Amino acid sequence: MIRLLIITVMLSLFNFTSQRPEGKPMSYEYVMNGTTAFPLENYKLHYDDTGALFIDLVTSDGLEKRITAPAELPGQIDAIVRKYRLWKLKREYMPPFTVYDGYNWHLYIKYKKNSISSGGYNSWPPEKQKNGIKAINELLQSVVEPYL
Repeated sequence: MIRLLIITVMLSLFNFTSQRPEGKPMSYEYVMNGTTAFPLENYKLHYDDTGALFIDLVTSDGLEKRITAPAELPGQIDAIVRKYRLWKLKREYMPPFTVYDGYNWHLYIKYKKNSISSGGYNSWPPEKQKNGIKAINELLQSVVEPYL
C-alpha cells in the first residue's frame, strides 16, 4: 500500500497522471516568442460573453486581428489533441543548461473540467507532441490566413 502511494506521488510530480480531457476545448492559447522577435506566433481561440467563437491574433509586426471562427474548430482541435495525445505534455520543458537568448513558448487548452498547460524555453516536447501543437497552429493559421 505504501509503495502504491509513493509511486502515485512520484508520477504526479512528473506529470504522468494526466488524463485525456473530456468534451471539446473551451479555449486554446499558444504563443511563441524569440529574443529579437515578439511574438513569432500568437493564437487565442475563445468564446466571448455572447457565445460567439473568435480567434484573436497578434502578428510579429504588431497587427492585432479578431476573426470569427467556424463552429467546428473546437472539435477539430480536440481531434488533434486525441491523435497526438497532447494531454501527456509535461508542464515545462527546459534545457539542462542556462541560455540567455532564444525562443520560449506556451500552450494552454482549457476544457470544461480540466486543462492542458505546457511551455518551454529553448526546449520542446517529443517530436510527436510537437507535431500535434504544430498541426493545431496550422489549422488556426488556415482559418486566419484569408484575413491577413
